Amino acid sequence: MKSKKTHNLAVVVGKYTKDGEIRNAYLNVGCVFDGEYGPYILLTKTFNPAGIQSDDSGVIIKMFEHKDSGTKQNNNQYDGEIMPF
Repeated sequence: MKSKKTHNLAVVVGKYTKDGEIRNAYLNVGCVFDGEYGPYILLTKTFNPAGIQSDDSGVIIKMFEHKDSGTKQNNNQYDGEIMPF
């Protein structure tokens, strides 16, 4: 069975202003695949969670449903935020 990409993983790396509204800027740090033996995560080798600014002791990694490049993105899911993928 071939693995299928199901989600992109991203962290907030900053903020920007668009039309007077402050929004989050994201960095793609990996993806989730559904494989023969269940789901698994593939993280970018250069991702270092210690470099992500956070108010608490952890780092929040958001999951965004993967869409094929030929399909329109769901605006309700992304809320107009910058997504590098």
